[in-house]
This record gives sequence, C-alpha cells and structure tokens, in this order.
Amino acid sequence: MNSSSKPLILVVDDTPRVRQAITYLLSKKDYDVTCAGNAAEAINLLGERLADLIILDVMMPEVDGFQLCRQLKDTHETKDIPVIFLTAKTAPSDIAKGLEAGGVDYIKKPYNSEELLLRVDLHLKLKKSKDNEKSHLARLKDLIEELSEKSYCETCKKLINEEYLKKMKEYLRYYCDE
Repeated sequence: MNSSSKPLILVVDDTPRVRQAITYLLSKKDYDVTCAGNAAEAINLLGERLADLIILDVMMPEVDGFQLCRQLKDTHETKDIPVIFLTAKTAPSDIAKGLEAGGVDYIKKPYNSEELLLRVDLHLKLKKSKDNEKSHLARLKDLIEELSEKSYCETCKKLINEEYLKKMKEYLRYYCDE
C-alpha cells in the first residue's frame, strides 16, 4: 500500500460523468481517488504515484482497457496493482478477455454501488496481504542469507543444518526473485 494512510484508487474511464460518480462514491469511503480519461493519462499518473487499485473501463479511444491492463501487467512497477474492469461490455468472451489480460475482477455497467465498494475493499485487502507476504519473504531471505554467510565454531556447525539452509535459499530465491 501507499505510504499515506488512505489507499489510492485510479479510475480510468473516458466518460467524465462516470469518473465523477465513482470518485464521489469512493471518496465517501475515505479512499484517495485520482482519475484519467485515457490510457496515456493513466500511465502518466502512475508514473507520479502508484495506485493501490485501478478501476478500468474497456471501451476507450486509442488504447482500450484490455490493452492498458496487459501493458500494466508487463511493467515491473505496476504488475501487482489489482485491476477491476468496470464496463458495459458484458459478453462472456469480454469477461474472459479481461481476466486473461490480468484483471482481478469484472463488474458490469450499470453497476451496483454497494457491490463495487465491497469488491474494491476485498481487492485492497488481498493486495495488502500479498504485500505483507512479499515483505516477510524478503526479510526471511535476508536472514537466511546472513545466517549462511557467518562463520561458526564446530559445536555450532553441528546445530546448523547447511543442507536445510541451502534448500531454504533455493525456495526463497524461487518465490522472492520473480
């Protein structure tokens, strides 16, 4: 999550009325909200400050929401930001396309405000949990690295299972160095 106390949500939709309605709804729940009318604006805003979650329309000029989502998922800095599609494109093939592009959820317009808020809250909690897990794994990796680099007396060497440390390092390398 961002260093500020409130999660930042980026709303990307080419319709000003939709951006305004979603901003009002999310602001009532004490979220920080920023908006973009197209993919280029969204990329610029994310360059200034990474969002904790993105609500993304599909039908936009130039770069559609599916393309933007794929671009975000292919970029190291933005790949872990959950993307919720909020769109009028409701065909099952569109939903599948959104999830395949990297979206974590797909909400059809017109949307139910309560459902949207609950899904936003759910995905922010999941992101916070994943961020905490990454942080703990990185700390564990550092501790095991530190432990394996130390010199030990013969008595201590009997207590430390070097094969176990080696396996732990491999495990952590796999899960921490994506």
